[in-house]
Amino acid sequence: MCAKFFSLSLVVFTLLGCNQSSVDTRTNYAAEASTISQQHSSFSTNLSKIQAKEFKPGKMIGPAFDCDNDGQRDDARVDYDGDGIPDECVIGDEKPQAQIDDSSYENAIDSLEKLTKDCEETQRTKGNIKYTVCIINGQPVKASESISEIGDGLGFWFDNGKVRAIQRFHSQELFIFDNQDNIKSVFHYNRKTGKMEKLATITNAKSQFTPETLQETYKNILRIFNL
Repeated sequence: MCAKFFSLSLVVFTLLGCNQSSVDTRTNYAAEASTISQQHSSFSTNLSKIQAKEFKPGKMIGPAFDCDNDGQRDDARVDYDGDGIPDECVIGDEKPQAQIDDSSYENAIDSLEKLTKDCEETQRTKGNIKYTVCIINGQPVKASESISEIGDGLGFWFDNGKVRAIQRFHSQELFIFDNQDNIKSVFHYNRKTGKMEKLATITNAKSQFTPETLQETYKNILRIFNL
Protein backbone atom coordinates (compact mmCIF):
# COMPACT_ATOMS: atom_id res chain seq x y z
CA MET A 1 0.00 0.00 0.00
CA CYS A 2 1.23 3.53 -0.86
CA ALA A 3 1.73 6.04 2.00
CA LYS A 4 -0.62 9.09 2.34
CA PHE A 5 0.93 12.52 1.47
CA PHE A 6 -0.48 15.99 2.32
CA SER A 7 0.77 17.64 -0.89
CA LEU A 8 -1.75 17.34 -3.76
CA SER A 9 1.00 17.12 -6.32
CA LEU A 10 2.66 14.38 -4.34
CA VAL A 11 -0.67 12.58 -4.01
CA VAL A 12 -1.18 12.70 -7.78
CA PHE A 13 2.38 11.54 -8.40
CA THR A 14 2.06 8.78 -5.84
CA LEU A 15 -1.24 7.58 -7.28
CA LEU A 16 0.22 7.56 -10.75
CA GLY A 17 3.19 5.66 -9.41
CA CYS A 18 0.95 3.14 -7.66
CA ASN A 19 -1.20 2.70 -10.73
CA GLN A 20 1.87 2.24 -12.90
CA SER A 21 3.23 -0.28 -10.39
CA SER A 22 -0.04 -2.19 -10.47
CA VAL A 23 -0.01 -2.21 -14.28
CA ASP A 24 3.60 -3.43 -14.34
CA THR A 25 2.78 -6.13 -11.80
CA ARG A 26 -0.24 -7.31 -13.78
CA THR A 27 1.89 -7.29 -16.95
CA ASN A 28 4.60 -9.37 -15.25
CA TYR A 29 2.02 -11.83 -13.91
CA ALA A 30 0.50 -12.14 -17.37
CA ALA A 31 3.92 -12.71 -18.95
CA GLU A 32 4.83 -15.35 -16.36
CA ALA A 33 1.48 -17.07 -16.81
CA SER A 34 2.00 -17.08 -20.57
CA THR A 35 5.50 -18.53 -20.21
CA ILE A 36 4.27 -21.26 -17.85
CA SER A 37 1.45 -22.06 -20.26
CA GLN A 38 3.91 -22.31 -23.17
CA GLN A 39 6.26 -24.53 -21.15
CA HIS A 40 3.37 -26.78 -20.15
CA SER A 41 2.21 -26.97 -23.76
CA SER A 42 5.75 -27.77 -24.92
CA PHE A 43 6.13 -30.42 -22.20
CA SER A 44 2.79 -31.98 -23.16
CA THR A 45 3.82 -32.07 -26.82
CA ASN A 46 7.16 -33.68 -26.03
CA LEU A 47 5.52 -36.16 -23.68
CA SER A 48 3.04 -37.11 -26.40
CA LYS A 49 5.90 -37.66 -28.84
CA ILE A 50 7.79 -39.80 -26.32
CA GLN A 51 4.70 -41.86 -25.55
CA ALA A 52 3.96 -42.26 -29.24
CA LYS A 53 7.46 -43.58 -29.87
CA GLU A 54 7.34 -45.74 -26.77
CA PHE A 55 4.24 -47.60 -27.83
CA LYS A 56 4.35 -47.24 -31.61
CA PRO A 57 5.71 -50.36 -33.33
CA GLY A 58 8.80 -49.82 -35.41
CA LYS A 59 11.06 -51.76 -37.76
CA MET A 60 14.76 -52.29 -37.16
CA ILE A 61 16.86 -50.92 -40.01
CA GLY A 62 20.10 -52.77 -40.73
CA PRO A 63 22.10 -54.89 -38.27
CA ALA A 64 22.72 -54.15 -34.60
CA PHE A 65 24.69 -50.93 -34.26
CA ASP A 66 26.85 -49.12 -31.70
CA CYS A 67 24.90 -45.86 -31.21
CA ASP A 68 26.22 -44.88 -27.78
CA ASN A 69 29.90 -45.56 -28.57
CA ASP A 70 30.28 -48.07 -25.74
CA GLY A 71 32.06 -50.55 -27.99
CA GLN A 72 29.04 -52.87 -28.09
CA ARG A 73 26.91 -53.50 -31.17
CA ASP A 74 23.78 -53.90 -29.05
CA ASP A 75 21.75 -50.88 -30.22
CA ALA A 76 19.07 -50.76 -32.92
CA ARG A 77 18.21 -48.13 -35.54
CA VAL A 78 14.41 -48.03 -35.74
CA ASP A 79 12.05 -46.72 -38.44
CA TYR A 80 8.66 -45.69 -37.02
CA ASP A 81 6.94 -44.19 -40.08
CA GLY A 82 7.74 -46.87 -42.64
CA ASP A 83 9.88 -44.70 -44.94
CA GLY A 84 12.91 -46.95 -44.59
CA ILE A 85 14.92 -44.24 -42.81
CA PRO A 86 15.89 -44.72 -39.13
CA ASP A 87 14.03 -42.27 -36.88
CA GLU A 88 15.73 -43.23 -33.65
CA CYS A 89 18.53 -45.37 -32.30
CA VAL A 90 17.31 -47.47 -29.38
CA ILE A 91 20.09 -48.05 -26.89
CA GLY A 92 20.56 -51.63 -25.73
CA ASP A 93 20.86 -52.46 -22.04
CA GLU A 94 23.77 -54.85 -22.43
CA LYS A 95 26.56 -53.96 -20.04
CA PRO A 96 29.90 -52.86 -21.54
CA GLN A 97 32.21 -55.69 -22.49
CA ALA A 98 35.01 -56.37 -20.04
CA GLN A 99 38.44 -55.57 -21.41
CA ILE A 100 40.90 -58.45 -21.47
CA ASP A 101 44.50 -57.27 -21.26
CA ASP A 102 46.31 -59.54 -23.73
CA SER A 103 49.66 -57.72 -23.57
CA SER A 104 51.05 -60.74 -21.68
CA TYR A 105 49.91 -64.14 -20.45
CA GLU A 106 50.01 -63.00 -16.84
CA ASN A 107 47.91 -59.92 -17.57
CA ALA A 108 45.38 -61.98 -19.53
CA ILE A 109 44.95 -64.46 -16.67
CA ASP A 110 44.63 -61.58 -14.21
CA SER A 111 41.87 -60.01 -16.37
CA LEU A 112 40.01 -63.32 -16.54
CA GLU A 113 40.27 -63.81 -12.78
CA LYS A 114 38.73 -60.36 -12.25
CA LEU A 115 35.93 -61.35 -14.62
CA THR A 116 35.07 -64.36 -12.44
CA LYS A 117 35.75 -62.85 -9.01
CA ASP A 118 33.31 -64.05 -6.31
CA CYS A 119 31.48 -66.39 -8.69
CA GLU A 120 29.71 -69.44 -7.22
CA GLU A 121 31.20 -72.70 -8.50
CA THR A 122 29.33 -75.98 -8.92
CA GLN A 123 30.86 -79.34 -9.94
CA ARG A 124 29.38 -82.48 -11.42
CA THR A 125 30.97 -85.73 -12.55
CA LYS A 126 29.78 -88.07 -15.27
CA GLY A 127 31.94 -91.15 -15.70
CA ASN A 128 35.53 -89.95 -15.79
CA ILE A 129 34.64 -86.42 -16.89
CA LYS A 130 34.36 -83.57 -14.40
CA TYR A 131 32.23 -80.54 -15.28
CA THR A 132 32.34 -77.21 -13.49
CA VAL A 133 30.46 -73.96 -13.86
CA CYS A 134 30.88 -70.67 -12.02
CA ILE A 135 27.95 -68.23 -11.89
CA ILE A 136 27.41 -64.55 -11.09
CA ASN A 137 23.86 -63.15 -10.94
CA GLY A 138 22.48 -66.27 -12.57
CA GLN A 139 24.84 -66.08 -15.55
CA PRO A 140 27.82 -68.38 -16.20
CA VAL A 141 31.18 -66.60 -16.27
CA LYS A 142 33.33 -69.73 -16.35
CA ALA A 143 32.83 -73.38 -17.30
CA SER A 144 35.01 -76.40 -17.94
CA GLU A 145 35.14 -80.08 -18.76
CA SER A 146 38.13 -82.25 -17.96
CA ILE A 147 39.26 -85.85 -17.75
CA SER A 148 40.57 -86.11 -14.22
CA GLU A 149 42.97 -89.07 -14.85
CA ILE A 150 45.06 -87.29 -17.47
CA GLY A 151 44.38 -83.64 -16.62
CA ASP A 152 43.18 -82.83 -20.12
CA GLY A 153 40.19 -80.68 -21.01
CA LEU A 154 38.94 -77.22 -21.85
CA GLY A 155 38.10 -74.18 -19.75
CA PHE A 156 35.83 -71.36 -20.93
CA TRP A 157 35.41 -67.78 -19.71
CA PHE A 158 32.26 -65.81 -20.59
CA ASP A 159 31.18 -62.17 -20.55
CA ASN A 160 27.69 -61.00 -21.57
CA GLY A 161 26.93 -64.51 -22.77
CA LYS A 162 29.91 -64.62 -25.15
CA VAL A 163 33.11 -66.64 -24.95
CA ARG A 164 36.05 -64.41 -24.05
CA ALA A 165 38.74 -67.05 -23.57
CA ILE A 166 39.45 -70.79 -23.83
CA GLN A 167 42.31 -72.69 -22.24
CA ARG A 168 43.63 -76.17 -23.00
CA PHE A 169 44.47 -77.68 -19.64
CA HIS A 170 47.22 -80.06 -20.78
CA SER A 171 49.29 -77.34 -22.47
CA GLN A 172 47.91 -74.20 -20.73
CA GLU A 173 47.52 -72.76 -24.24
CA LEU A 174 45.20 -69.73 -23.98
CA PHE A 175 42.94 -68.31 -26.70
CA ILE A 176 41.48 -64.81 -26.28
CA PHE A 177 38.33 -63.93 -28.28
CA ASP A 178 36.76 -60.66 -29.36
CA ASN A 179 33.02 -59.92 -29.10
CA GLN A 180 32.33 -61.55 -32.46
CA ASP A 181 33.66 -65.01 -31.49
CA ASN A 182 36.88 -64.42 -33.41
CA ILE A 183 40.28 -65.34 -31.97
CA LYS A 184 42.08 -62.15 -31.01
CA SER A 185 45.30 -63.54 -29.56
CA VAL A 186 46.92 -66.82 -28.56
CA PHE A 187 49.44 -67.67 -25.83
CA HIS A 188 51.48 -70.88 -25.96
CA TYR A 189 54.37 -72.42 -24.04
CA ASN A 190 57.80 -71.68 -25.50
CA ARG A 191 60.15 -74.50 -24.53
CA LYS A 192 63.25 -72.42 -25.28
CA THR A 193 62.31 -69.63 -22.85
CA GLY A 194 60.22 -71.76 -20.50
CA LYS A 195 57.45 -69.12 -20.60
CA MET A 196 53.96 -68.65 -21.98
CA GLU A 197 54.31 -66.26 -24.90
CA LYS A 198 51.98 -64.52 -27.31
CA LEU A 199 52.01 -65.80 -30.88
CA ALA A 200 53.04 -63.21 -33.46
CA THR A 201 50.53 -64.63 -35.94
CA ILE A 202 47.31 -66.54 -35.28
CA THR A 203 46.45 -67.65 -38.82
CA ASN A 204 46.72 -71.37 -38.04
CA ALA A 205 45.01 -70.99 -34.67
CA LYS A 206 41.83 -69.59 -36.23
CA SER A 207 40.85 -72.99 -37.62
CA GLN A 208 41.03 -74.65 -34.20
CA PHE A 209 37.86 -73.12 -32.77
CA THR A 210 35.21 -72.28 -35.34
CA PRO A 211 32.06 -70.51 -34.04
CA GLU A 212 30.04 -73.69 -34.62
CA THR A 213 32.32 -76.10 -32.72
CA LEU A 214 32.88 -73.42 -30.09
CA GLN A 215 29.18 -73.13 -29.26
CA GLU A 216 28.62 -76.88 -29.45
CA THR A 217 31.36 -77.53 -26.87
CA TYR A 218 30.48 -74.99 -24.21
CA LYS A 219 26.71 -75.39 -24.59
CA ASN A 220 27.13 -79.10 -23.91
CA ILE A 221 28.79 -78.19 -20.59
CA LEU A 222 26.07 -75.71 -19.67
CA ARG A 223 23.35 -78.28 -20.40
CA ILE A 224 24.81 -80.48 -17.66
CA PHE A 225 23.80 -77.72 -15.23
CA ASN A 226 20.49 -76.96 -17.00
CA LEU A 227 21.76 -73.56 -18.16
